[in-house]
Amino acid sequence: MAAIAGAGLADYQRAAGYLADTWSCVSVRAEQQGPGLIRLRGLHRDPLLAPARIDLSGIEPASLTSWWLGWAEDSSPVHIRLAEVSGTVVAGLAGFGKTMLVAHFLGQLAPSPAVQFVLVDGKGGPDYDRLIPRAWLSTKDDLTAVGDVLRRVHRLMVDRQASIAQVLGVTDAWHLGPSPSWPLIVVVIDEAHTFFHERKGTSPEVKTHNALVAELQVG
Repeated sequence: MAAIAGAGLADYQRAAGYLADTWSCVSVRAEQQGPGLIRLRGLHRDPLLAPARIDLSGIEPASLTSWWLGWAEDSSPVHIRLAEVSGTVVAGLAGFGKTMLVAHFLGQLAPSPAVQFVLVDGKGGPDYDRLIPRAWLSTKDDLTAVGDVLRRVHRLMVDRQASIAQVLGVTDAWHLGPSPSWPLIVVVIDEAHTFFHERKGTSPEVKTHNALVAELQVG
């Protein structure tokens, strides 16, 4: 709608509650579409309250620059950028869906031959067992095994940094995008704090443990 003379976006936003009641909507949003042009959108239901069932297609994603997280408050799709992002933290209380969110993420990327997984499960449970055959490397909560896995990943990163210009002809692999010969390596470390806990004591076992923890922290 064309803005009424003397009324700006803030005025329409203040009136949103009254409009929602008049239109029998759960909410009304006012957005500035351009000079003098206001867009009013009424939501008859809250999409965040509706149960969502995700059926992964098993089809290779058209792009690896982002992945689909879910829906926003206005039911529009929300995507999380992958390109040029070196890491992401998923945090929350126990039982609130962190592992399911990671599985949702991995399930979208798994059909692509341009993606390889490294799975480290600090819980030591079965959450990632079905994805292990798809992973390049995987381990559970054994600190020594985790150290071996992350050393291999770090070695690959260093080798890639040294050879990217010669092999790909660019200094940033995202300029070309991931490929089966130069895949995107997705490293998942579930319950990461498991591997960063130092022990107290002076015994050789404790010293060895703490030295490995320090190496993991630096890496």
